[in-house]
Amino acid sequence: MSGRGEVVVRVRKLAENTVAMEAARAASIANAARDAAELADRRTREHPLRRGAGRMNADQLIVAAGAGAALRESAAVAAKEAARARAAADEVARRLAQVSAERQAAERFLERREAADAIERARKDQRSLDESGLATWGLE
Repeated sequence: MSGRGEVVVRVRKLAENTVAMEAARAASIANAARDAAELADRRTREHPLRRGAGRMNADQLIVAAGAGAALRESAAVAAKEAARARAAADEVARRLAQVSAERQAAERFLERREAADAIERARKDQRSLDESGLATWGLE
């Protein structure tokens, strides 16, 4: 039986697939942002001033200090971006769960409606057979 219910289910499946692709994209972005934040943090920890200046002249020390500050700032920004990307990915995952639940509800409704239609068809068929049998045997 092709009808409105099947169309609704198909539309819900398409919406679910679209949101699933969006969720995969958001998760990928979040993972890339996390990796970038980890790299920035590692670079900050590996900076020469973190290990000790060793033998640096004043100019080298000033440049290293400036680079260290820039690396720390870069790591902080990358961590914030990673958190923002993870939050966005979590939001899309919640939306995917909602869209999936809506699709499942539409499928259950369609199944119940098809079952009710099958029962009604069986009743009509049985009624027709009963009437036919009664007419054949003259028991009306």
